Amino acid sequence: MARYADWLKVRVHAYDENGPLPENVEEGWALAFDVGERFDREQLVEDIEEVLRPEPFVFEDRWSHFSWGAEGAALEIIIGVASGTGVLVVERIAELLARRFRKRESAEPTTAEEAVSKARELLAESREVALDSVKVESVERLPSGFRIALSVHSGQRFAVEVDERGSLYRLKREAASDS
Repeated sequence: MARYADWLKVRVHAYDENGPLPENVEEGWALAFDVGERFDREQLVEDIEEVLRPEPFVFEDRWSHFSWGAEGAALEIIIGVASGTGVLVVERIAELLARRFRKRESAEPTTAEEAVSKARELLAESREVALDSVKVESVERLPSGFRIALSVHSGQRFAVEVDERGSLYRLKREAASDS
């Protein structure tokens, strides 16, 4: 059954050899699509799962619909994969979604403040920690977006790269320093 959605967000978490637990996240990506059309949710889920096979994966989807004055709907998909397969999975899913939905990007580039806010949210969601425990270490302007250095209460450090339109976020755990 086709349903309308305003937006679609896909998060992919790549876990180390210890398995799909929040503390084992090595990399993560967030793809955002401003959909604004009807689509078959079940078929989309089947298509994404087909992209993931035969590798092991964890899959969760959440449909949200509100009707309180204004109306809106969203689909969020969260995928867990083994480290080393994440980049390929993200590329395949991005390709599938680009074919399925015309990507409507914002006319305005994302600001540093927006990039930092969403980068902190991505890390907090990936690690299942409180947002206020994610600290911003630095923000660097890149030719095509931003690089944000973050840390969590355990002392682990992460880098998040954000494209200039804020439609792709890539998180990577940084190696521990020998200090």
